[in-house]
Amino acid sequence: MPSSTSNFKRKLRLPRLFFRPPTETESVHGGPPLEYERPIPQLPWRDITVAVVLVVIAAACAWELYCRSIGYGPTLNDNEDLWTSARRRVKPESIVIIGDSRGWYDLDLDELQKGLGKRPVQLAMGGSCAYPVLADLANDDYLQRRSALVCRPAGHATDGAC
Repeated sequence: MPSSTSNFKRKLRLPRLFFRPPTETESVHGGPPLEYERPIPQLPWRDITVAVVLVVIAAACAWELYCRSIGYGPTLNDNEDLWTSARRRVKPESIVIIGDSRGWYDLDLDELQKGLGKRPVQLAMGGSCAYPVLADLANDDYLQRRSALVCRPAGHATDGAC
């Protein structure tokens, strides 16, 4: 009884568009011939690529202009280098904000500057604890004279904040 795969092409009757007779080099030791040849249409691929790239650039520029028009702008990523440069700005009689992301996101430095007369130094970090920063500022002999700290303490001692 012949196998169902041996007469596959006779039953399926695929058009010549997809299959061609295999060459001698494609038929390896009676194995399955490499018969599929994908037809690639003759189109101006370079022009299509340039058009797609220009459309993507135009869409990205339009999105950027829209976001800028509604008030968004570029920001700095908060990392150790940025925190260190802010820590170096702390002087005696500075107002320093330490704590976690609530102090970082919930306090408006411009409004605090209007109300207090000087701009606070933001040392709060997302996902951090105020205690190491507080200990660092408390052990700094230069800053022990009249510095103000704004700190959000942890809600409970067991909440795992530090």
